[in-house]
Amino acid sequence: QNPEFESLTQSNLGRMVDCCVAVDVGSRSVRSAVVSVTGEILSVQTQEIQVWNPQSNYYEQSSSDIMAAVITTITNAIRMSNILNNQIK
Repeated sequence: QNPEFESLTQSNLGRMVDCCVAVDVGSRSVRSAVVSVTGEILSVQTQEIQVWNPQSNYYEQSSSDIMAAVITTITNAIRMSNILNNQIK
């Protein structure tokens, strides 16, 4: 939950605007955002992912850990945006 977007999400109650979900899988975290078709960021959720470093200059990540973070952040971003599922295009 990102406090900086709290006022934005409160203003979305009852608004009927088409939105999309943007997902960024980085090297250390997954971020998902709900964005209106006009470019307004309605909510953002972030979850860290585990990274293993078994030897120098070698890194591993778990695909199931990444997928779980994608699902969690998307679900939470939609919930926090106070829009209906059918507004996601």
